[in-house]
Amino acid sequence: MDSRTFYATYAGPPPALVFIDGDHAYPAVQEDIGRARETGAALIGGHDYAPGTPGVIQAVEEHFPRATVQVGTVWMWGLPQARMP
Repeated sequence: MDSRTFYATYAGPPPALVFIDGDHAYPAVQEDIGRARETGAALIGGHDYAPGTPGVIQAVEEHFPRATVQVGTVWMWGLPQARMP
């Protein structure tokens, strides 16, 4: 299902992980991150944090300016500081 359907129907406990890798345009990534945060997800991450996808970079940096971990083009937020590479 698409992310809008998921967030509109999800009624379970906070997910352990939300991984975002769909529409790479800024508005879509911004919305996905905002909705993931609303669920109380312990970890939020995604793919394509790279120069070719500036919408991803902009949305991630707006939500998580100091907590972004980059491994290749994957970003994560929510890991304890001691475990960040």
